Amino acid sequence: MEALGTGMLTMTVGLLGKSGLSVGARGLAVAAVLLPLIYAGARVSGASYNPLVSFALVLLGKMTPSQAMVYTGAQLLGAMGGGFLTKALVSPAGVMDYDPSMTLPASGLPEVLYSFALVLTVLQTAVSKAQSRNSFFGLAISSVVGVGAALGAGMNPAVAGGLFAAAGHSKGLLARLGVPLMATVPAALFFRCTDIDETYTMKRGMMPKIPADFVRNRGPYLTELAGTFLLTSTVGLALATKALPVPVAAGLCMTFLAFGSGYVSGAHVNPAVTLGMYLRNAKKIGSKKLGGYVVMQIVGAVGAGAVVKAALGPGMVAGKFPVPQAGFSSAQVFGTEALFTGLVVSTVLHVGAATGYQGTQLNGLAVSMSLGAGMMVSEMISGGSLNPAAAMGLALSNGATGKQLRQLWMYVIAPLVGAVFGHASMKITSPIDMGKE
Repeated sequence: MEALGTGMLTMTVGLLGKSGLSVGARGLAVAAVLLPLIYAGARVSGASYNPLVSFALVLLGKMTPSQAMVYTGAQLLGAMGGGFLTKALVSPAGVMDYDPSMTLPASGLPEVLYSFALVLTVLQTAVSKAQSRNSFFGLAISSVVGVGAALGAGMNPAVAGGLFAAAGHSKGLLARLGVPLMATVPAALFFRCTDIDETYTMKRGMMPKIPADFVRNRGPYLTELAGTFLLTSTVGLALATKALPVPVAAGLCMTFLAFGSGYVSGAHVNPAVTLGMYLRNAKKIGSKKLGGYVVMQIVGAVGAGAVVKAALGPGMVAGKFPVPQAGFSSAQVFGTEALFTGLVVSTVLHVGAATGYQGTQLNGLAVSMSLGAGMMVSEMISGGSLNPAAAMGLALSNGATGKQLRQLWMYVIAPLVGAVFGHASMKITSPIDMGKE
């Protein structure tokens, strides 16, 4: 199954390279093919189709090195077969491989970000005991691959090896193999630092054992930091490269964040959402968590903006942040940001209050679609931010000056006002659920 699935995935990537589709469309197509492959193979082999997953399981002591070698061998064999079959199908045009010109840090940034996100999401949705027996793991994993591939990441050494071998060259192959493998180590360590069940595992593997107090008390804050970093980086890369519409990229990113890290921190990754959750249940969130989450979100967003700028260069990111669109007043921009952030917060509160986060399998999809739809509609008026932390991170790193800095207050205050509106809608429509989670 691993050989078959990896071979099909490799053929998909190779054939799409000759399809004439944009990079963004090809990424979404790869995700669409991977989704059924995951669900088809999950009960047979675990549907890894990627040496990164096997490597992560070895690091965590959940797979022996010999088992990992067998899995990796099957994946490489399948990828080679898929690569050469692709070459035969499209001959004499040749086989499409990953961009051989990949250089660090510019093209390497998506590779690092989404390889990390992919491994972490697999561990959170398909390995964590806290999320066992869920049905959304395939959707979460394919969402990472979709947005990552659209923004320039390969995330799979087997697929890269198969396509490069079929293409008959090795330029850039080392980066495509090494960078994802290096990103796997911090992803496995991050999982152990944030998943409480990992504290009590009997199989330590190669990762250090993390004290339970650290995981309980620091894990949620680390998750908010990393989640906001990934979301802001995704928005920043989409704005700079135009490979995907920003609302689509943000929605896909929010999909895997909500499904993956929701059980740890709630996957707020937005000060407005945190405020809405605090207003709903101040006893559960508490002022300490409210302040801590917001600080981590701002640090993550500002850090993401700085990293994207350093990787792509000031020229590619200059001016790439939400600003009022021509012809609209400050009141219209403020109202738009408040209204559609309120939609997101209201969605989060309603789906969370119904049966608890894990009780409803489609909670993460509802939240991500509300974010994507809100950004898409508001983009024509306000630029579609809906997130004070992300707006600050991108504006401060991407060259906001003068009037643009003076306008930043709208993108900070309006979403917080929207959070109040979202909470009010929850209180009016579902008063029985308030405060019971």
